[in-house]
Amino acid sequence: MGYNNTFFAFNENRVHHFPLDHTAVFDADFRHDLPWPQFKTWLLDRGGKIRSHEDDSVEMEYLDRGSITFRGGRECIGLDIHAPWNEVLDAFLALKELTQNVVIFDPQTGMFHDETSFRARFDSTHL
Repeated sequence: MGYNNTFFAFNENRVHHFPLDHTAVFDADFRHDLPWPQFKTWLLDRGGKIRSHEDDSVEMEYLDRGSITFRGGRECIGLDIHAPWNEVLDAFLALKELTQNVVIFDPQTGMFHDETSFRARFDSTHL
């Protein structure tokens, strides 16, 4: 089993300071319009493989460095990570180009991250 993260999008009506504890976030803070079809196309264009049509997932393999399985929908995109953190960051930045206010949720710590706090969490020695 790998490390899990989830991509979400927040509404624009609230200012957040990251990292952000999950207890400070409410259902009304989330948008439910992630561009999964466009992001899925981005993954497939970069060599991703359809893993399962039932759960709408794409597996990305990173040569000798592992893989990430992305499971998507309009509300969130789940990641099962068996690859370096910079691959997570690259995917996050690609999604951010498609939609604003995207965040990374780390369920192991209960924290939401933007790009800056994610980089700080996994400093350059880990990315």
